[in-house]
Amino acid sequence: MEDKIVENETVNNENPIDENTHQYHTVDAKPVVLKDDYNFFFKSKFKYYASRLLVIFLGIFVLPWIIIFNGFRIKGKKNYRKIKKQGCIFISNHINPGDAFFIGFTLMFKRVYFTSLQSNLGLPFGFGRFLRRVGAVPIPEKKSQIPRFRKQLLEELEKGRKVTVYPEAALIPFCDHIRPFKKGAFRLALVENTPILPIVFTYRKPRGLYKLWRRKPCLTINFLEPYYPTNEGSHAERIEKAMNETHEIMSNFFIENSNYFYHKKEKKNKKRDE
Repeated sequence: MEDKIVENETVNNENPIDENTHQYHTVDAKPVVLKDDYNFFFKSKFKYYASRLLVIFLGIFVLPWIIIFNGFRIKGKKNYRKIKKQGCIFISNHINPGDAFFIGFTLMFKRVYFTSLQSNLGLPFGFGRFLRRVGAVPIPEKKSQIPRFRKQLLEELEKGRKVTVYPEAALIPFCDHIRPFKKGAFRLALVENTPILPIVFTYRKPRGLYKLWRRKPCLTINFLEPYYPTNEGSHAERIEKAMNETHEIMSNFFIENSNYFYHKKEKKNKKRDE
């Protein structure tokens, strides 16, 4: 461990960040209202295949770029192959605005959805629509729409589709640990007895030529062993067990495999003091 990375975080312990709140802000999104009969997943075959072709097209160009110029690495993909023919819930740490794209482009030839804030569909300059077209699934803000969302999600899992959920809930760029999980992802997995594939983004110090243009760390996407929830105990106990065990697995992996950390604002404060 060399330094520490936490973007948009103060190092003053008197003002810690709220780990349940997104710490990445770009531009204000327009309000988004979902109709009561809104389809969270693509029901039209045209939209479904158009979305897949768009992801494949982008992946062919973007994936080599981020590998060559950003030092992006892919590890453990053999673990994905163990569940590639069945529906699966992906759970990932949420540490980069583009981590959903990294997962999608890495598995560009397989349909991968990713959950998103409903408000993200209102991002300007057409970016909200773009997110939707590449597989973003808005999490409904109205409680009355939750049953419809869950029903459609489970239908997709039955078809063998993959759905990425971020159990940390909030995006904190370059967070230096795996944050506490919410139970939603695990409720979905247990309803359909669906396997869970943990995905952990870890950091590496830029080396060689990367040191010339990268101040931030290089990312590695790691596919871990599939996790199969137990059938023992009550439903609540099984959810709790799955959540705690996958958190421990991902946290231990992150600690063992991230080797570059640094405080961005700590350096600024140091210069100011000088």
